[in-house]
Amino acid sequence: MLPTRGVYILKTYARVLDTFVVAEECPRARAILRKHACVLHNATGGVALHNCPFSARSYAVLVRNCGGLEEHGCCRVFRFLDATTLIPLSHLWVVFVDDDVYVPDCLQAHLPIGPSLSTPLFAPSKHVGARGGWRWSLCGEKGRPDAEIALPAGYGFANRAFVAILRHSALNMIRQCATTPSYNFDVSLAFASWWKGVDLTAAFDWTDPRVYWAGGQRHLWRNSSWIFHKARSQSDFVMLHGKRDKMCGVAHANVTLLFAERRAQTGYARTRHARTPRLRVLPFDCQ
Repeated sequence: MLPTRGVYILKTYARVLDTFVVAEECPRARAILRKHACVLHNATGGVALHNCPFSARSYAVLVRNCGGLEEHGCCRVFRFLDATTLIPLSHLWVVFVDDDVYVPDCLQAHLPIGPSLSTPLFAPSKHVGARGGWRWSLCGEKGRPDAEIALPAGYGFANRAFVAILRHSALNMIRQCATTPSYNFDVSLAFASWWKGVDLTAAFDWTDPRVYWAGGQRHLWRNSSWIFHKARSQSDFVMLHGKRDKMCGVAHANVTLLFAERRAQTGYARTRHARTPRLRVLPFDCQ
């Protein structure tokens, strides 16, 4: 992903938002970073942080021992999170996104900075339980309330308290992802939120009928969108970056209300895995 989108992500919104582009370490990835004058800034715990000339506070992150395919994204993200010094705890929110998602910098002005940060909160782009929202089960079987979780579908927002949980659970999640290779990085974040009983909000759920500003697939883009999924080409990123001052212009009050609307995830506590001490240390088998 470095040659196709990673570099121009660093060249565009990484100039205005602290950004970490995470990829598998390999000779080609190192060569691409050298070509763009990125230099090794720090290396710890199997994670190498490269500073590029485009931004002093954004980095390309190369991780080892995961793999470079989409199915290895869960391992890469949690290996990155396990390197605890990379994301300062002063960051109030972290947005986890696919490499085809554009997040304008004006969005940060509308994220809660008060009491919502003290308890874990997750804002996925597809939300379990909201009116009209998607319902998705861990095993792909609908109608199992003990297994229904959030499905980010490309992006999800985690507040500082949830990021702390993700860090603490990183090694266990790497084991879980190795056992369940269908957990791409976004599903693994959703699983972690469900597993740890983290509250959800529908604030950026583009499947919820109350949310008309988030944006979703490309045909849903509009000038009032806040997030742009399926930004596939360099021209998409450059175009969106150029008009970012026109974004985030609607529904501020609605966003505040939805962030205040918290939905508890209590399903995991009712599973046999949760109720059996010897199973809790093993990867979760939803079957």
